[in-house]
Amino acid sequence: MTVYKWMIIALSWEMRLRGAVMGVGAGLVAFTVAGLPAAAVLGSLGVGVGMTGEGLKNWANERTWPKNVCLTVS
Repeated sequence: MTVYKWMIIALSWEMRLRGAVMGVGAGLVAFTVAGLPAAAVLGSLGVGVGMTGEGLKNWANERTWPKNVCLTVS
């Protein structure tokens, strides 16, 4: 299986967007009766996912990639 750099970048953006959605969801959940504990958990997960996506994007951009191919897994 060959993994291209653009695939890693796309995954990192998807993770960042998922983290943002979780953060917005945490804000909405905070207005419910049992919202604060659930909002804290969702907010923490959102921040974690978003930071992981950012780290993955930075990792992919800092590497020297062969033309069109980054990794081959057997």
